[in-house]
Formats: sequence, C-alpha cells, structure tokens
Amino acid sequence: MDLLHVTHQYRPAVGGAEQHITNLSEEMVRRGHAVTVLTSRSRDYVSWRNDLEPFEQMDGVRVHRFRSLGRGKRTWRLLALAYENYARTRSRRYEPFIFFGNGPV
Repeated sequence: MDLLHVTHQYRPAVGGAEQHITNLSEEMVRRGHAVTVLTSRSRDYVSWRNDLEPFEQMDGVRVHRFRSLGRGKRTWRLLALAYENYARTRSRRYEPFIFFGNGPV
C-alpha cells in the first residue's frame, strides 16, 4: 500500500508529533508499505527557517519538504495580539492572523 503522511515537521526536528510520525512511518516501511512524508523544511517551530533539504530518503521513508514562511518577533507579536483580541471579541477578522502565524505556511 502507498501511504502519505502530512505533518508540520519530521525528523530531525524534535517533538512528540515528529517522533510519532517517524515511528509510524518507519514501522509501515518495515511491514512492506511505501511511505512518503510531506513536511516543512524546518526543524525549529519558532523561526520556521528552511534549513533542511527538500528531499531525503530516511530509513526507507521518502521525505518531501516544502518551504515555509519564516517567523520573527513581529510575527509572534501579531499572533499574540490576534489570539488576545479573538478571545475577547470572537471577531473573525483576527482569524487570518492566527492562521498565518501558527504553523508552516
């Protein structure tokens, strides 16, 4: 069976979701399945720097990485303000800031 796993980060990024997807992907390869992971080129969820290669084969898993928008102090401040104002007002106008500030875009 051909499987596609889509996740925000993958090994060598460190974290619970990253470890879970790595373990799951490698186990499925061990069982004879073809596994492709689509993920970001970042190993750091704070800056989302694109410092990993766009393609790798790791323990039988094909890993395709896409570029993401980097995050700086301004982005994190804007995200905090959007969360604060959305929680207070529930206005949908803050949702795009939350969307773009959260994960790899």
